[in-house]
Amino acid sequence: MNTKILITLIVFICFTGNVKSEVKADSSKIYFENALQEVKEMLEENKPLDFQRAVFVTENAYHENNYSYKNFERAIKNHTYHINQLIRANNKSDSLDFNVKVNKNGRFNIDEIRYTPEQKKELYNNVITNWSIFTYLTDTTTFGSMVHYPYQYNAKDPFGMNDWRNSQVINLLASNNSIGNCFALTALYKIFANQFNSDAVICTAPQHIYIQHKDHKGDWYNVELATAGHPADGSIQTLTYTTNKALMNDIALRTLDEKQSIALCLVNLAKSYEHKYQNRTDEFLMQCAELVLKHDPKNLNALLLKQQVLDARVVEYARNNKVDNIEKLRKDNNINVQFQQLENHLTYLSELGYIQMPVDMQEVVLSGFKGENAAQFIKKDKNPSPFTSIDVPEEDNQYLDLSHGIFQEVFEPKEIEIYGHFTFNTKSNELTKIDTQTVNNQIIDPVAFAYDLGARMYDARLGRFLSIDPLVAKYPDYSPYSFAINNPILFVDKDGQEPVKEFVGTSADFASVLNNSPNKVGGFVGTAAVDYLVGLGSTEFKWSQMRPFPTQTGYFNQKKGRYIYTERGGWIDMTHFLFYAGKAYQYKQEGEKYPVGKVLQEGLLQEISDMVSAEHSAFSYEDLPSDKYGADFAINYFDPKSELTFAEQVQNYLDVVLGAKNPEDAPNYDALPETDAETVGTPPTATNMSSFPKYTSKNPSSSKGEQSSDKKGKNN
Repeated sequence: MNTKILITLIVFICFTGNVKSEVKADSSKIYFENALQEVKEMLEENKPLDFQRAVFVTENAYHENNYSYKNFERAIKNHTYHINQLIRANNKSDSLDFNVKVNKNGRFNIDEIRYTPEQKKELYNNVITNWSIFTYLTDTTTFGSMVHYPYQYNAKDPFGMNDWRNSQVINLLASNNSIGNCFALTALYKIFANQFNSDAVICTAPQHIYIQHKDHKGDWYNVELATAGHPADGSIQTLTYTTNKALMNDIALRTLDEKQSIALCLVNLAKSYEHKYQNRTDEFLMQCAELVLKHDPKNLNALLLKQQVLDARVVEYARNNKVDNIEKLRKDNNINVQFQQLENHLTYLSELGYIQMPVDMQEVVLSGFKGENAAQFIKKDKNPSPFTSIDVPEEDNQYLDLSHGIFQEVFEPKEIEIYGHFTFNTKSNELTKIDTQTVNNQIIDPVAFAYDLGARMYDARLGRFLSIDPLVAKYPDYSPYSFAINNPILFVDKDGQEPVKEFVGTSADFASVLNNSPNKVGGFVGTAAVDYLVGLGSTEFKWSQMRPFPTQTGYFNQKKGRYIYTERGGWIDMTHFLFYAGKAYQYKQEGEKYPVGKVLQEGLLQEISDMVSAEHSAFSYEDLPSDKYGADFAINYFDPKSELTFAEQVQNYLDVVLGAKNPEDAPNYDALPETDAETVGTPPTATNMSSFPKYTSKNPSSSKGEQSSDKKGKNN
C-alpha cells in the first residue's frame, strides 16, 4: 500500500458516524428549528459565541443530525495539528529584529513606525498563521509520510443545485473529493483562524464571501479561497456589481465581527431548508432572515433572503390565480399585505444602493471569456459615455476602468430596475410589472455564497484585467504571500525596485544574458524571435493558484545587466522593458490600433493601483519609461524578417535609439543602493509619475512627474 496516506481519508473515517434511520419530512423540520434556536441563544448572549458550533448545527440540520459534533471537533483538531506544523516550520519571529531599521543615509520606511516592535511581531505571527491556513487549504502539503491534498472549488455545481452538500463545511471534511463552494471554503478558513486567534475576518459582497486579514505592515489583504488568489477591493466591487452607494451604506464589501459571522450561518440554514424541502415561501425562511436582521440590520444576504421569500409568495399567488396585472395584485386583499411588504422592502434595498446584477453579466461571470464567446460581451462598453457636450473619437469616448467596459463600473441612476420577478420604478418607489412566466430569472442566486471571482476567467483579455489587481504583483512569480524566495513575509518583490549596483550593466551584458539563457533565446531569429517576443508578455494559467502567471520575465530579475543606463531613456529596467515589449507585440498581432498607448495605460494603471495597496511600490522612477521604450521597440523597431538575432536587435535599440552608456555615467550612479538586500524596507531615491525619463541630459534631476521618496516608494 502507498505509504502516503491521505489525511482527508483519515478524517473522513473518524468523522462520519452511524447514520440514523430516515424520518418523515415534517418531523425532520425539528432539526432546523433546534438549530435556529441554538444560534438565537448565541446571538442573544444566552450561550457563548461559537462560530464553529454555529456552522456545524446549521449544516447538520440538513442531515437530520446524523453527524456527531464530537467527531466534527476531532476532525478540526486533526487539521489544526498539521496547520500548526506549517506554522512552526515557517515562523522565524524569534530570530527577526522588529525594531525600526535605519539605512546608511539615515532613512527609514514610514511603515516601520506605525507599530511597536511587539505589535509588529504579533502581526508577523498572525500572517504566518494565515499563510499556513491558506497553504493548507489551497496547496498540497506533506507531513512525513502523510499527504494532504488541497480543497477544491466546485465549479460544476457552484450553487449546490445538484447537491446542496457542496455548500457545507461538513462535506469538505467528510467527502472523499473535498470540494465545496465559497461559503464552505471560507467558513472552514474562519474556523481554523479562530483556533489560532489569527484575527482573520469574514467579508461579504453580493453573491460572494471571502476572508480578510492584515499583512505584516498592518494593511488588509483579501483572501479568495475559490481562486486561491488575492483580489483587490476594486476587482471585487467590479465583479460583484457593487455600487459606491452600497459601499457607503455598508451593505457590500463589509467585514463581519464574530456575532455577525454567526448570524450569517442562519442564511445558510435557510437556504439548506429551501433546498431540502423545495420550498421558497415557508415562514421558517422569513424567521431566519428576520433574526439575522435583528442583530445585523445591514446583512445584505439576509435582506435578499427576505426579498426572495416575499417575491416567491406574491409570484406564487399570481400564478395560482392567473393574475399578471400589477395593479390588480396591489388591490387584491388576499395578497396586498405581502405585496406592500415587498414594495417597501425593494424601496429600502434601492435606497441602500443595491442593484441586481443584469442577466448578461451573470452569463459572463459563469461562462468566462473563451474564443468567439468573448466577442458578444465586448462589442459595447457597458459604462455610460463620460462626454455629454463634445464629440470625441469612439476609442476615447469611455471611462478608464478595470474591465475595459466589459462590466458596468460607472453607475448612473436609472428609473427602472429589475429585482427578482418584478420591475421596480426607483423614482416612484413602486412595482410596475410582474413576470410570472419565468421560473427563475437569475442565473446566480444572490443569497447563496457561490460566486467565483475568476476561477473560469482565464481568457487572455480578462487575464490582462486581473493582472492589474492591486494586490497581485505585476510579474507575480511567487504567491502574494511570498513575494520573493518563498519567504511569506519580509522580502520585497524582486520584480520591481530602483536600480541597484549589483544588477546594473551595459547593453552588451544584457545581450550576453539573453545569449547564455537556458534556451539561448538571444540567438533566435525570424519566427522563433517573434514567438519568444510574444511569449515575454504572455501569462500562463496555473490551476494551483487559479489565476494567470507570467512565464518568462522572472528569469531576468537578478541578472547583471538588468538595469541599463541610456542617454536618452535614462535607466531602463529590462524586466519591465521585455514584459511590455511582449504585451505590445501581442496587441499588434490582435489588431489593436494603438498598442503602445494601451501598454502605457496598463502600466499606469498598475502604478496607480500600487498607490492604494502598496504605496511603497508605486512609481519607481524607471518604471513607466521602461514600459514605454519596451513597447516602442516591439512596435517600431523589432523586425521579424531581420537577419539579426533577437539579442542583437535589442542591443541595437538600446545603443542606437536610446544611447546606452556606461552605468557609471548616470548622474545618480553614486546614490544607487549597492546591493539588493540594502533596498529592503527603504523607498527609492525618486519617483516618476510619467513616461518621461529621468536622469538624462534633458532631465538630469527631479522634474516632470516626480515626487520625493518620502511620499512614494519602491516599484513593484
